[in-house]
Amino acid sequence: MGFFFMTVFMFEMVIPYDHWTHNDNRIKFVIMYLLTFFLANFGPNATTFVIPTQIFPARLRSTCRGISTASRKLGAIVGAFGFLYLARNKDKSRQMEGTLQSLG
Repeated sequence: MGFFFMTVFMFEMVIPYDHWTHNDNRIKFVIMYLLTFFLANFGPNATTFVIPTQIFPARLRSTCRGISTASRKLGAIVGAFGFLYLARNKDKSRQMEGTLQSLG
């Protein structure tokens, strides 16, 4: 349900974006954005933090939880730097222009 309602709120913010950019609607936009992050605790956070602690046997729970957490963080690092590598300019002479700015 968390994923579903996050999707609903994101679409409600993105599709009529011109409606939200006016001064009288910015508070409503922030409230919808806050609701999206509140609902993140019912979807993605439950699957990445609660479920791994419950699926492993009690005797091995802390070790497996550490391996699971390390794998998740390693995947985030590989994804972030992998995207940076794939998104850089293909021209060798201009390759470092965007890379150094992206890392900063």
